[in-house]
Parts: sequence; structure tokens; C-alpha cells
Amino acid sequence: MKKTYLFPLFLFFATFSLLTVSCDKDKDEDDKEYMTGSVTFEFPQYCLVGATIETYCSGVTEPADVEYFWVSSQLLGKDTVFTQQMTFHIPDSAGSYIVTAFARADGYYSSTRAATVVAIDPDVHDGSISGLLASDLKFVDSRDGKEYMYVQVGKLDWMAENLEYAGTAEDSVGVAFYRQNVLRQIFGSLYSWNDATGGQTGSGLGGGPQGVCPEGWSIPTREDWEDLGTAINGGDTVGFTGGWEGLASHLTVEAKFNGTRMWPYSPKFEKKNTYGWNAIPCGHSTDYYTRFRHLLQYGMWWSASEDEGKGEYRYIYYNINAVPRHAVDKDDFGASVRCVRVSSALADENV
Repeated sequence: MKKTYLFPLFLFFATFSLLTVSCDKDKDEDDKEYMTGSVTFEFPQYCLVGATIETYCSGVTEPADVEYFWVSSQLLGKDTVFTQQMTFHIPDSAGSYIVTAFARADGYYSSTRAATVVAIDPDVHDGSISGLLASDLKFVDSRDGKEYMYVQVGKLDWMAENLEYAGTAEDSVGVAFYRQNVLRQIFGSLYSWNDATGGQTGSGLGGGPQGVCPEGWSIPTREDWEDLGTAINGGDTVGFTGGWEGLASHLTVEAKFNGTRMWPYSPKFEKKNTYGWNAIPCGHSTDYYTRFRHLLQYGMWWSASEDEGKGEYRYIYYNINAVPRHAVDKDDFGASVRCVRVSSALADENV
């Protein structure tokens, strides 16, 4: 009989002991307090590959003896670094990197915050963007030394990438998406119509205002856009106000940004990039450069024309094979710029 009840008795005491330990643990957890404030630190959303980022975490006001430390399996490996001020060295390869800051103190629940930075490589041939058609035709903007590719389509030379020009330190112009300046090197700048054109309209082939364009180049007019549309339409004339149905495929490129598809997949819209125009979806801004939308989904480019006091632009949406025209407030809306000039080959023919 003793052997029969010995094991159940042992099991009872073992279970009681475990429950006691569990209750003590719960009691210890219940005795903890929440910190006043929470961990904060500044960290960019985007940076160039190989960048050095210095940051400082703070934010907890009570308790006063809080200890801060950093964790990042990608940038620190298995190390945990106990410090408030930290320097991170971004690798030379494009990608996303996560860092996490902690605050801890005896008797308190920990506070934590994580941030992700996307490292970009602006090399057009072997960088963050893949799929662009590189052109051997290039020129340098003397204002900032930026080199641009261009292509001849129809009677005009068109920039094969978006304008980046940001003005000067004393007189800046335009804005980068999310106000992350390194993104200019991938997506170009966004400009209001007034900033892009200098508030001036234009007409005729190559007759647009210089605006933010480099010397010798101009904001495309209605006629410039019509010349482009007619060329990609096989010579059949298209009007500026038309929707250009079926023509976006000739301008768009099936590109990727750090390995992620730029235009979301759309089986009925093949991105052929027939002429190397390299249209990519750079999104837009609203509310006077304070809100940003549709990056990787929409591409929008200004015209040096207006309709009932509004600035006109053409746009491409990821799943519609068309290049419609629209008009918006001249100061509120920010779009991309492709500068044009009468083709040097055509100019030589007219000499």
C-alpha cells in the first residue's frame, strides 16, 4: 500500500512547489513598474552604402539610473553595446539594416525602439536599381556636376532619368521623396509646377522655359510631349490631351529597387522600355512638399503648359498601359521633371 500512494504524494508536492515558484515569479513581475518616457533616437530612413551614422538614444526620464544599450545582428553581430551614443558603419552592399535600442533598470519593465535604414547604391549600372537601359549619350549639368543619360526620340533629345537639381544652399528648389536627400540619386527630385518652370509657360518644339533644367535644356511643352507620343505610336499623331492608350509600355522599364519590383506586378501591362526612356514610378508630393505618396506605383512628369490656371503633367500608373494628362495646383503638387532639347542630329540637318 505504501508503494501505491508514494508516487501520487510526491507528485502533489512537486506540483505545489512549481505553483509556488510560478506564483513568486508572477509576484515579482507584478512588482515591476513602467518607466516614464520611452526610448527615442534619430536614424535616417535611407542612406548611401558605406555611410557612417551617428546617433544618440534617450527619452526615459524615470528612473534616473536607466542603462541604455544597442543590438543589431546585421551591424553588430552578436555584440550588445552598452552606451547611449553610438556609431554605426553601414556595409558597402545595398539592403535594409535594423538597429534596436533598449533602456533597462532594476525593478522596471524595459523600453525599446527599433529603426530600419535602407542603404542605396546610386550606380546606374550595378547599383540599387536594376533593369534600366543605359544610354551612351550623356551630358553633365555644369551647376552641380551631375551626369545624365539622354536618348533621342522623335525630333527631341529627352533625359533618360529624372532631374535631380536641388538649387543652391542659398536658394534651394524642389524636394527629395520623404525629404530623404539620398533618394534624389535614385528617383530624382519632386518640383511644383512653379518651381519646375519658373512660373513660365512655353509652346512649340523645344520652346519651353529653362526653369530648373540645365543650360540648353527646357521643360517639355505640349508640342514636345506630342512629338514623343507620335514617335512611340509608330508615327501616328497623338494629341496632348489624349490618354495615349497602349503607349506606356514603350516608356516604362521593368526595374527593381534593392531587389524589390518597382512597378507592382500587372500581367496585362508589359514594361518594354522600347526607347530607353526609363520611366520609373517616383511618386509625387502634395501639401507644399509635406506629404508623399505612390512611390514605386506612379510616375508623373511636368509639362510647360497650363489649363485654366493649373499646371499640366502626364502620368503612368502601374497597371494601366496609358499616359494620361492631368492638371493640378501650381504650388501644391510635386512631380518629376524630364528636360528636353531639339535633337542635335535634327539641328545639324537644319544647318
